[in-house]
Amino acid sequence: MRALFGGKSIVGFGTLIGGVLSIAQAQTASLVADIRTAPAGTSLISSNPRPGALQCGSHMYFVATDVVHGWELWRTDGTPAGTELAMDVWPGPSSGCDPYNGGPQMPNPLFAGPDGSVMFFAVIEGVNALWRIFPDGAIRQIYPASASDTTTFILNNQGVNPIPVLVGNTVYFAAITTAGTTSLGQALWASDGTAAGTRMVFDPPTANVNVINYLAAFQNRVFMSCNGVSGSGMELWSSDGTTVGTTLVKDLFTTPGQSSNPHSFAEWNGRLYFFATPASNGLTRLCRTDGTEAGTEVLSTTVAGNQAVPANEQTVATSDGVYFISNQNGAVYRWDGATLSFISTTAVANVNATTRVLTVLDDRLHFCSPSRLYRRELNGAITLLTTSTSVQVAGDLLPIPAGPLWPARLYFTAFVSGTGSEPWVSDGTPGGTIALKDVYPGTTSSFPRWIGSTGNKAVLAATDSSFPNGVGTEPWITDGTPNGTMLLKDIYSNIPSGYPTDFFDANGSLFFDALTNTQGTERHRLTSPTTVALCEETIAGSGNWSRDEPTVAGENVFSRVNVGGVTSIRVAPNGEGIGAELASVTGSTTYNGRLFSDGSLCFFQFRAAGATTDDYSVPWRSDGSSQGTFPLATTQLGQPSNVYGWAQFQGETYFLARYFTGSTDTSYALYATNGEIGSTRIIAGAGGGTPNTATLRMLAANGKLFYNAFAVGAQTQLWVYDGTGTTIGRVRPSATSVGSQLYCSSPAVLNDRVIWGADIDQTQDGELWITDGTEAGTTRIKDILTGLKGSFPAGMTAGPSVSGTRVYFAANDGSTGRELWVTDGTSSGTMLVKDIQPGIAGSFPQNFVAMGDRMYFLASDGVHGLEWWVTDGTEDGTHLVTDIYPGAATSAYLLTGSSYLPKVSGGKLYFAADAPGTGRELWMIDPAGGSCTADFNGDAVVDFFDYLDFVAAFAANDPVSDFNADTVVDFFDYLDFVVAFAAGC
Repeated sequence: MRALFGGKSIVGFGTLIGGVLSIAQAQTASLVADIRTAPAGTSLISSNPRPGALQCGSHMYFVATDVVHGWELWRTDGTPAGTELAMDVWPGPSSGCDPYNGGPQMPNPLFAGPDGSVMFFAVIEGVNALWRIFPDGAIRQIYPASASDTTTFILNNQGVNPIPVLVGNTVYFAAITTAGTTSLGQALWASDGTAAGTRMVFDPPTANVNVINYLAAFQNRVFMSCNGVSGSGMELWSSDGTTVGTTLVKDLFTTPGQSSNPHSFAEWNGRLYFFATPASNGLTRLCRTDGTEAGTEVLSTTVAGNQAVPANEQTVATSDGVYFISNQNGAVYRWDGATLSFISTTAVANVNATTRVLTVLDDRLHFCSPSRLYRRELNGAITLLTTSTSVQVAGDLLPIPAGPLWPARLYFTAFVSGTGSEPWVSDGTPGGTIALKDVYPGTTSSFPRWIGSTGNKAVLAATDSSFPNGVGTEPWITDGTPNGTMLLKDIYSNIPSGYPTDFFDANGSLFFDALTNTQGTERHRLTSPTTVALCEETIAGSGNWSRDEPTVAGENVFSRVNVGGVTSIRVAPNGEGIGAELASVTGSTTYNGRLFSDGSLCFFQFRAAGATTDDYSVPWRSDGSSQGTFPLATTQLGQPSNVYGWAQFQGETYFLARYFTGSTDTSYALYATNGEIGSTRIIAGAGGGTPNTATLRMLAANGKLFYNAFAVGAQTQLWVYDGTGTTIGRVRPSATSVGSQLYCSSPAVLNDRVIWGADIDQTQDGELWITDGTEAGTTRIKDILTGLKGSFPAGMTAGPSVSGTRVYFAANDGSTGRELWVTDGTSSGTMLVKDIQPGIAGSFPQNFVAMGDRMYFLASDGVHGLEWWVTDGTEDGTHLVTDIYPGAATSAYLLTGSSYLPKVSGGKLYFAADAPGTGRELWMIDPAGGSCTADFNGDAVVDFFDYLDFVAAFAANDPVSDFNADTVVDFFDYLDFVVAFAAGC
């Protein structure tokens, strides 16, 4: 158990005895070398904070992206130190909070929730969900509450859904949903901020996506434009949050099938005002309602012969009337309860709509007409705030009301020749209307976008390039004064990075490619635990070269590189540099595919010089010499091409390649070769399945060759070849259809059996299966998520555990989210290792690497970002190695392709990681070394003897027990030691 004392976490004595005695080796992650430290130039890399930020508790929340995450949730307390990633909803580079590429789409990503909370839609693993931010900073998924929920929100087109509204303590929103596989179209939903209180209120009879729009709160109900009755069109409806209480208020356009399209709602003087088109003449009229049919009426909108039609769908109210701007003449109009009149003296025809903006601050109307900023007093007086004609107001107004310690301020964007579009502020007087800062110095514009406020300060997104590395579009903050306008934080920091990739081990040395200060991309070698040496300068100067993952065959390292537009295969003894070009293929072009080694020969796919089509990219072999490098021809079916997979089986090299009969392409086939001319033969033809390049994996087990590939019908299945004859079969041929295995994850071998994830009968029930290569020996191991919504296990990797070798994987049981699981191939031996991120959000374990007697993997516990974890297969033996990028930020560098995978060399795990101040550089985990503060007796093992020794020293007031090094031995030293001891380091 854990308890809090003085803000510190204490582990109960039972945990100390039962858990820590499992012996955790001292481990840490350390930076090997900061390879690239020179300035990166002035290229702009931006976090692009989205408008629509909201205050919750002591923080303002907004959506932005940084160097290692997609669009995610950020927060700020108004200080650089307090500006941080609030939650990486979808761990890694995927975007969880992009309102335009995930979740029911709406203009602003965040909206007000009950009891001072904030709510938002986010997407994770393709499922759109409703999330809630609590005033204490907690962030939780509200709905769906578990993976077993069959009703989910689905992706919509931008602008389909209106902005949600808060009525009392209930949020109303419109969303397109599905129930299982059935689309329900757009419906009205309500939520009180709990899973049980999130429900569909009203499902209109049509399945269209635009049957609800323009939500407004009025009289403790939600009013909306809704096509809720077949044939009525879009009319005025209201709801009390129940299905029976959702009713038509009035059909203003009574012609069947015709819509009045109510919109632009504003409450004033006990009525709800809006605009609608109630007749066939197409004229939009001002209307109002008291919530009843009898009290819903159409008002006059004709002034001096002009029909006043609202522009930009803006309607606002002050204590003395309802205001809008007409798109007919650019004039501002006011309804005083009885008549409509002009209030603007600057009516201009055909004004660009983007320059006409209304807002209310301090119960006063502020407006642009067309590009000058005005203020209207309640007595009717109008003041021009931007007195200079050179100041062109671009709109984008952000009002911040007066508070106990600050006056009201109106922030806006204006263009001035010589400075461009920059941030301005007004206190409501011409003298107090000033430019804040030329964020992008000179005539170039910073193009400010006002995204929200925190306390008395306004936050904006603005572009600047005056910093050494180029800031780009980042969040700025202002207190309304020029000196108080400054960069809040460079979220997407353009830190110079070495970007190490293509890790490989040659004869006991670690090699990798990295970007240097002055030489461009070059090959490097690790010569000591913290020393990196440049192997050679491939291209003089700072030029770069592209490359594929190298492979080692014998004492040679083969690489496929592109230098100056020329692609070639190169060979280097012992990996020193990229080596010499193999003359027989110099200047040729290649088709995609990786290099493969059988231990002595290197196999690869290449397209010979002079070829005109990728269909002639054929398999080659090389022993590192010019004469030993040649294409592998087949005497049976011409030349196989477009090779995808390689494997060693029965002493030969097998590969999947395109199958040709003459010049006819008949899908893919399995081939075998011993690397000599004339030895290449086809095993089976078109029935062998099409490779799924995203998940393809070939491996041998139980005297058979297995691989996962598409079948006829474009479904991925697990295929098997028994090593004899010319027949390849599916491991489950009796499934309901030939394309039955809708989902098939990469397989792993355990005890001569293959374990993989599959949805055998296309029921969406992806679960864990095991096979010996026969149908009779193919069974489902366990139904982890019962029902027809599978746990979809992925990342199967065999590795050590306290019970012997096991297969680790990630799966979702419906209650813990996607978490770390382990199996011994039996149902009873398949279990959750640890719920790393408690709740249904999941920690998303991935990139499993076995090293020594532990399995290492990336995961996010919700407090830290995606970082390296280690496990021995038990819950107590599963813990974070090191938080490389402190806090909720992620250090992990995740890109598809084997070039970016970590590498074990010399008993250490090497990988690329991001950290503050260094960017993306080379890091290492040493399971047997590194300092560990909880290893009190220094025997390189953290166990109960460390605890006993510390307690003895602490009781004796021995200075060696000053654990926190504050020169005082007190109870906080004991607390800090217990925390480190419980963590295993």
